[in-house]
Amino acid sequence: MDLIKRIIIRIGFKMARVAWWISRPKSMGVGCVIKNKEGDRVLLVKNTYRQGWRLCGGGLKSGEDWETAIRREVWEELGVKLRQLKFLAEITEEEDFKASSGKIYEGTIEESTPLRTDPVEIKAMKWFLKKELPKDMTASTDLGINLAKLH
Repeated sequence: MDLIKRIIIRIGFKMARVAWWISRPKSMGVGCVIKNKEGDRVLLVKNTYRQGWRLCGGGLKSGEDWETAIRREVWEELGVKLRQLKFLAEITEEEDFKASSGKIYEGTIEESTPLRTDPVEIKAMKWFLKKELPKDMTASTDLGINLAKLH
């Protein structure tokens, strides 16, 4: 069933990109640099419908504030409730033919915390040391990690 959902999301995302290419919409989103307690590792995810390693996050729902949105996104994607959040930056970027504005936060969890990924949306997640960060990260992911100052 998850495979069918993944296929539907991939096809839907490709169709949405065509619509975005035509309409050039604006969106608002949030991302979170999730660090381990020691501050030397960061948790990144790979979506099933996009390329590259990314921060956990997503879009704001109607009427939702930034902090509520990032807490919801982290819960939906990883099954973790963040206790403390630290605001890092406000960003603007263009990806997939959409102009996006957003905010990046920093949160901390124990590396041993059991994570429950949404298999429809997340195809991989991994803890990375600063010296092991992947080359295929998005620009906002790279910015967030630099602002979070991994040890």
